[in-house]
Amino acid sequence: MMQEPKPPDATPLTYAEFIAYAEAHEGRFEFDDGLIVDMGIPSDAHQDLTFALAGFINRHLRAMGCKPRLASRLVTISGEIGKPPKKERSPDALVICDGKPRKMVCEILSLNRGEDLGKKREEYEAMPEFEEYLVIDSITHWVRVYRRGTEGLFRSDDHIGGSVRLDSIDYTLDIDALYREAGIP
Repeated sequence: MMQEPKPPDATPLTYAEFIAYAEAHEGRFEFDDGLIVDMGIPSDAHQDLTFALAGFINRHLRAMGCKPRLASRLVTISGEIGKPPKKERSPDALVICDGKPRKMVCEILSLNRGEDLGKKREEYEAMPEFEEYLVIDSITHWVRVYRRGTEGLFRSDDHIGGSVRLDSIDYTLDIDALYREAGIP
């Protein structure tokens, strides 16, 4: 008989218990040092921006042999070699090339702004496969791109309109068109 997965509370879980819980329940969840983080249901604006971004870059990525993935599970920080992961994140969008996360990861900001601009930025920065971390605000017209510098650390570049160059995927994103497509005035 299958044991009912533990609910998200303050009791630390194993990674296997997290996977069992996430598979048995609807929604998006992240694993953070033994705790389940319920990502909740994204707002309409959040979802509209995510789909608009995927639509804008999909054709371009396919020509490169890559594709966008929405709300994918992504293990970001593992414990020691041979031990289960300590953290698993669920970015809003990421680029998959050759079956593996590569080049760019994206978060759409909602209420968890500090987490996406702080803790998650640090985690993505620690993953050398990501050349850029794209952050898009779902409330105001504001985009931040973190680009990996020569020393391996992210440097940020903010935009409130116009376009932004995404060097990692050789694409220029029209910010104004993205917000129009998502129906955000």
